[in-house]
Amino acid sequence: MLQSVTLQGFKSFADRTRLDFGPGVSAVIGPNGSGKSNVVEAIRWATHQARARELRAARAQELIFHGSGGKAPLGLAEVRLELRTPEGERVNLARRIYRDGTAEQDLNGRPARVRDVHGALRGTGLGPGGLAVIGQGEVSGVVQAEGKTLLGYVQEAAGLSRAVTARQDTEARLREADTHLDALRLVLQERAVTLARLERAAQDARRWHDLTLRTLTLQ
Repeated sequence: MLQSVTLQGFKSFADRTRLDFGPGVSAVIGPNGSGKSNVVEAIRWATHQARARELRAARAQELIFHGSGGKAPLGLAEVRLELRTPEGERVNLARRIYRDGTAEQDLNGRPARVRDVHGALRGTGLGPGGLAVIGQGEVSGVVQAEGKTLLGYVQEAAGLSRAVTARQDTEARLREADTHLDALRLVLQERAVTLARLERAAQDARRWHDLTLRTLTLQ
């Protein structure tokens, strides 16, 4: 469950703005141009569900408030999300972009990678393939999705994507381990051939040594 969204410097939100969502249905209303779409885009951006081009920006820095209504441009855009997973776990997510292009991502107060964020959000509807946020014109793409993509949607909606991903990661690690074992078997075979060759050489050396001693004795 999405519990709150806090925006500062993101697109039209120059001032720090916090939206709290309680149980039931919540609606964000306002006239055209008031920033309703920006709230949705902030959620998609913070959860890595959309790139800058999909958020009506040519590059990430254009998501930063560029100045309007007598307010000066800001140096960064930040979006913070507070969520609760189906298991009751709290997730605090923050993403920032600076004017120089530097970006930061925090997960529960610690620096995080995109992979970490995706892992924390799987099964919530906000993870990869989640349908908790659907943009305008995307409904038909969901309905007409091919089988594999549609299966991903169903798994995410059913809360199974985290288990499916864990299984896929485990299978990938097992395949990698098998590859390493195959490589080690080849090395072992090569070592066995080398050992056999060295054993034959050692036998020849011992025989030569014995023959040399006999020759010296006869002389």
